[in-house]
Amino acid sequence: MTQVSKYPVSKEIYDTIYEVFVGTVSNLETKRRVARFFSEFLTPTERIMLVKRLAVGVLLAKGYNYRQVSRLLRVSTTTVGRYAFLLNYGDDYKDTVREILRNEKIEEFFLGTAEKIAGILSMAGSKGGSWRYLKEEIRNKRLKRPF
Repeated sequence: MTQVSKYPVSKEIYDTIYEVFVGTVSNLETKRRVARFFSEFLTPTERIMLVKRLAVGVLLAKGYNYRQVSRLLRVSTTTVGRYAFLLNYGDDYKDTVREILRNEKIEEFFLGTAEKIAGILSMAGSKGGSWRYLKEEIRNKRLKRPF
């Protein structure tokens, strides 16, 4: 569990530094820069905590129940309940989870289409087995997905 300082700052100072933090993160231009920033800025425990919070919503949206999510991610059912509430009644968290699922469906569609095309072309008997290899690679990528 992360530690919070026993010396709190005033609301005014908090609001200012929070705004600077959000502005800093939103100005990072690429996925790579964001990943590098968080890798340096957050401890491994803090990174795990944040990604689990997002994963709870994704798994709930996919139909997993509280107990399944709790066991899979090793979080309390209270934590699952908190993010289930946000998923049902929040705005930005719910929208973010929906966007993740939408992007996942788009990627799945394209991977499925590519796999079918590679399968058809591999049956056509091209020399060297390139299409067969491509079909197998696409299939393996689909199977490795964590969610």
